[in-house]
Amino acid sequence: MKEPELSLPRNRATPRRSGVAFLLVVISISVGTAALLHIFTKNRTYALGRQQEQVEREISALEQEIRTLDMKVGEALSRKNLTDRLTSQRSRLKNIQPESIIKVPPAPDHVPAAIPVAEPETPSPADPESTPATGKPLRR
Repeated sequence: MKEPELSLPRNRATPRRSGVAFLLVVISISVGTAALLHIFTKNRTYALGRQQEQVEREISALEQEIRTLDMKVGEALSRKNLTDRLTSQRSRLKNIQPESIIKVPPAPDHVPAAIPVAEPETPSPADPESTPATGKPLRR
């Protein structure tokens, strides 16, 4: 049998790690990231626009409801409806005549003291034998 020949390994050219390929990878990653951020920003903007539109619709509906309620209140408090309601309850509105209005003068800024109040006598600190309640000296 023949023995296999041992051959020396071939000298292959080592692949060059070129800076151009690395630069292309970095640029492609940067462009992809920028595109994703752009899409994310647009989607977020559209979502905020839809939310704002919904809030504006709710506000306009509430304003319409407020106008309707104001009209109902104005109608319920109109003179004709109040008169009809009070007559159904056997009551009547009467006009207030200007001569029946009583004018009250404003209260004065300061109130005069009506009766001076006498203060209770306190024992003098110089007399140690007096009682606190009466201020009279104690008998021994």
